[in-house]
Amino acid sequence: MVSTTTSSTTTSQTIRERVLARMHDFTTYQATRVALYKEFEEAFAQNLNTTATTINTTSSTTGSNLTCTDEEFALVCRITTDGFNEVSQDIRAVEQELLNINANEQEEGIDQMVLDETKELATFIRQLQELEREKLKL
Repeated sequence: MVSTTTSSTTTSQTIRERVLARMHDFTTYQATRVALYKEFEEAFAQNLNTTATTINTTSSTTGSNLTCTDEEFALVCRITTDGFNEVSQDIRAVEQELLNINANEQEEGIDQMVLDETKELATFIRQLQELEREKLKL
């Protein structure tokens, strides 16, 4: 017969492993978000370069000579918007799973510290999502 302490410790370890896996997913999703921002910012700069070149064809440009037409920029905007939406859904799923772990395991006698940490991670993800939403409004 397994003691309650041993069972609780094993279950706490299993919970930690699940949380760690979900946080790994979160960092992957966040890296994708960063890549999307970079893609958008590069296209935006290239579009500005195109506009500046069109307005003043005699000026010398410094830096990148890459250009992005308005049509190409609109396409990049659609692609990155779709990407942001998908990443946001994936991150919300991680947040929800962390909250579910916390709610479901609370009654199982799991180490309270593990549950508190899981809830803190979910709160952190929620705060980050709110900051990302505010950034997109700008």
